[in-house]
Amino acid sequence: MNSVLLHRWLVLPFWLRLLLLAFCFITGALLVRQAWLRPLQQQALQVAQQRQQEHKRYRLLLRNLQQRSSLREAEADIASLQLALRPETARPFSWLQLSEAAGNRLQGWQPTPQGGELTLLLSWPQLQSAFRYLSERQPAVRLAQFSLKRMDQQLLLNLVVQYER
Repeated sequence: MNSVLLHRWLVLPFWLRLLLLAFCFITGALLVRQAWLRPLQQQALQVAQQRQQEHKRYRLLLRNLQQRSSLREAEADIASLQLALRPETARPFSWLQLSEAAGNRLQGWQPTPQGGELTLLLSWPQLQSAFRYLSERQPAVRLAQFSLKRMDQQLLLNLVVQYER
């Protein structure tokens, strides 16, 4: 059968053979193009959809920016927030102020270079005032040791305080 088909092919006029070869070549090229083109078309469609989504997102961002307050107002907001986040000004420890917060009932005092030992006679509200005073100091005061004893209607507070100067 192959020889019959080959014989018929060779018997055809030259121009018809060229026309059939051109037709086969063009058909093959179109099939290859279609096989390559379909994924490219799908990719192009995806890119177009992404572009539309990005365009919508851009328009939304632009509208939000136009509705926002001015740059100066935003900078003022940022400055006020930064100011609120800054640590409070330094409030150093003072033996005299601690004694005043505790009602000026000093019983004993032994200062050292890093702090000292203080003995106070006070009431419960004065004890709260003394501890509140210590908690508000910047830099923080460290209580190395303290003892509290009841003496009649009063309290005897012995503090060993360490602080930075």
